[in-house]
Amino acid sequence: MKRADEKKEKMQILQFDTICPILQDVKMLARYHKYNALIVPTLYHDPEGIHGVSHVRRTLLLALLMSYLDKLSDQQAGILAYASVYHDIGRGHDSKDDDHGYHSYQKATEQGLLSRLSDKEVRIVKELIERHAIDDSLAFSLETVAEDIRDEVRLLLRYFKDSDNLDRVRIHDLNVDYLRTEIARQMPLVAQQLLEEFSGIIQKMGSA
Repeated sequence: MKRADEKKEKMQILQFDTICPILQDVKMLARYHKYNALIVPTLYHDPEGIHGVSHVRRTLLLALLMSYLDKLSDQQAGILAYASVYHDIGRGHDSKDDDHGYHSYQKATEQGLLSRLSDKEVRIVKELIERHAIDDSLAFSLETVAEDIRDEVRLLLRYFKDSDNLDRVRIHDLNVDYLRTEIARQMPLVAQQLLEEFSGIIQKMGSA
């Protein structure tokens, strides 16, 4: 226990002031506005609810921030962005629903929302969306995933689950011990401030 506590104490917790310059970075702004434009309120069962547009926008921004900080590729950031935008469109209610990832991917394909992606990118997005809401013990059992995308799914699923989980601050239910990436474990304060000041933050980044 002592070693675990010491590790927590040594872990750097990012302050929002550290993130502010990144939010004004030209590349970050371009990425956010490109993918934010894909968010259509009518796709979500309750656009103003806890799994609605505001949650999706924060999840998107958190995913892009983690991509930036960990120097993921443009393609990887794009895959995370598409997963962020469409991961909850299959929800019919706000209660626990392990199957909504499957419904979300089905809806995205039926409505042609992934048509700009390559076949390989679509297959990765499919796995991220379908697996984001199920327990890690099942989500990371990747034996059925094609070998050519398995490593990428394993990597990006960790980032995507964490970006979605960080926004659990909105329901006062974020436990950093369950986060999977080091960068996410550094970002609880960032997630909280995004929740509290999102409208002002987005205005500074340009109209959402």
